[in-house]
Amino acid sequence: MLGSTPRIVGASLVAFLISSLLDVEIFAQWKARVAGHKWARVLLSNGISTGVDSVVFVCVAFWEVYPVVPLVAGQYVVKMGVTVLSLPLIYTGGMGMKRLSRETD
Repeated sequence: MLGSTPRIVGASLVAFLISSLLDVEIFAQWKARVAGHKWARVLLSNGISTGVDSVVFVCVAFWEVYPVVPLVAGQYVVKMGVTVLSLPLIYTGGMGMKRLSRETD
């Protein structure tokens, strides 16, 4: 059981790095091309980067150990559920930051 820990940690780090860079790039490019609808940018960038994150993590961590397709699908569904549920927090935090920056000006 503990022998697979370095593989899981490595998979987690690689998947996080790749998906984070991808998420930021997609969000920035979408923002530059399409104004408004922050929720759509979040869903688009997270939808793609979460898929990549799930595939990379599961394949690196569990290839030839467990069937990867059900694991990828399950991870993707849960992560996108968290994304959708966190959208109100993203808007609330964004409005709070704008209000704070206006007060400091």
